[in-house]
Amino acid sequence: MQRSPAGRFGYAIVQILSWLIFIGGVYGIGLHLLHIRSFLVGGVHQTISLVIYILLIFFSLKLRQGKIVAWWIVVILSAGVLLLNFIDYRPIMQDWQAIFIYGTVLVCLLLAKPYFTVRSDPASWRSGLTFLSISLVLALAYGTFGFYALQRRDFGHEFNLKSAFTETFEEYFIDDANLVPHTRTAHFFLDSLNVVGATTLTLVFLSLFRPLRFALGQTEAERKMAEAIAGKYSISTEDFFKLWPHDKHFYFNSQQTAFITFRVVRGVALALGDPTGEPRDSWFLIQEFATYARTNGWTPGFVHCSDHFLDAYQKSSLQPLKIGQEAVINLSDFVAETARDKHFRYVRNKFTKIGYTFEFLVPPFNADLMLTLARISDEWMGDGSRKERGFGLGYFNDEYLGQCPLAIVQDKDGRAVAFANLIPSYVKDESSIDLMRYSNSAEPGVMNFLLLNLLEQLHAQGYKKFNLGLAPLASLEASLTSPLPDQLLSALKNYGNRYFAFQGLEHFKRKFDPSWQDRYIYYSGGTGGVLKMTIALNTAMKVKD
Repeated sequence: MQRSPAGRFGYAIVQILSWLIFIGGVYGIGLHLLHIRSFLVGGVHQTISLVIYILLIFFSLKLRQGKIVAWWIVVILSAGVLLLNFIDYRPIMQDWQAIFIYGTVLVCLLLAKPYFTVRSDPASWRSGLTFLSISLVLALAYGTFGFYALQRRDFGHEFNLKSAFTETFEEYFIDDANLVPHTRTAHFFLDSLNVVGATTLTLVFLSLFRPLRFALGQTEAERKMAEAIAGKYSISTEDFFKLWPHDKHFYFNSQQTAFITFRVVRGVALALGDPTGEPRDSWFLIQEFATYARTNGWTPGFVHCSDHFLDAYQKSSLQPLKIGQEAVINLSDFVAETARDKHFRYVRNKFTKIGYTFEFLVPPFNADLMLTLARISDEWMGDGSRKERGFGLGYFNDEYLGQCPLAIVQDKDGRAVAFANLIPSYVKDESSIDLMRYSNSAEPGVMNFLLLNLLEQLHAQGYKKFNLGLAPLASLEASLTSPLPDQLLSALKNYGNRYFAFQGLEHFKRKFDPSWQDRYIYYSGGTGGVLKMTIALNTAMKVKD
């Protein structure tokens, strides 16, 4: 398990050093511009020093991210500046200035090495070096055949293949002031060599710093360990989705008493829900996971969480954003009171009179039933405006539904017209619903009838609570002093209801007289961090056909 000494002090050290190196690079380039004539006659050493200052500026930006690869490169470049100042080459920056500035920088970098822990993808180094080799061959080939194809009037003499290759090599790697272009074509060709060289170097450098790519390594042993922990400690009826489908990874603490389920999407380590496990260990696991994610160059984020570990999230530099409330029904109260109110008496009488019946089924199911459910699901999905969603939600899938108890409503002819499935739960006395779908021929309000009977059935089986799921943006209020993300969600609730029907869903669930539990996402990076996390979550929730 990887740990990073990163903290506020370490973060400050990284930022200060990065800015110092950036300023040092700008200062060096500024001196070259102030003494441009000395630079033009300075030869190859002056060119090398200018390139080093440009590279220092580029890599200082990577250094700000805590990249260990950038640290090594900046150390080498700083040492290169010191080395050049021990060579007699008429330096623009005086020897003592460069030695003092970059000597100090080098010492500070060496002392601060423990704070540069963010890794780059090893594959990016292999691909970067491969790309560099191929690009070098192509760039040399471009220059060689370009010089060979030019006419005598362009540079005053002709080139054979050997001299063309030599001239190309010198243009790229050696300061060659002897080559004088005589025509517009010659000027353009030399400029194009510079563009090709600069573009190649830029692309290679960028390829070296891709965030560590995550290879899914979930094993059967890890799944069994996670299942055992969930069976002992789970307090959420939706923990099943931490183990199914097998598109997520597990992050365990060293004692193997708690775990976090996550996926890496678009550079974001998306954790599903609060940690599952022993409460105290789960508290510390949040901080460990946030450090682990940042060490690998990912942005940590948690979705669909409670406020049980609020202080642990905040200690990990993650801020809460309320996204709605879950409706949790007390089954004893519902059966004794709510099921007998005017609304549900009407629902019961209406559907009983038209011959509708309710059936509760448990696995295994036969193939004919699954085909019937597929037909209902297809009709409910309609013309494609509705989409299946995954990650923390279930979707129509034979493997998934084959593990779930089912509630089914049939019409007077015995045909199934609506169904819902219960999420397999590790919480002994609480159940939760997932898919709720009905056919085009179903009587309006059929889900009220289905849920009324289902809740009574679960109460008879000894369940105490029923989770009716999230009502997005429910009870969401924000003031002018609230963080911008909170204000944006509040505005979405107030002005976007006509497009998304948030209030309609909340109103439907309120009929069951539930208690409401706040749900949050935890993010970092302000409004931009929320946007990045939202894009990653939308990608993670897409179900592959």
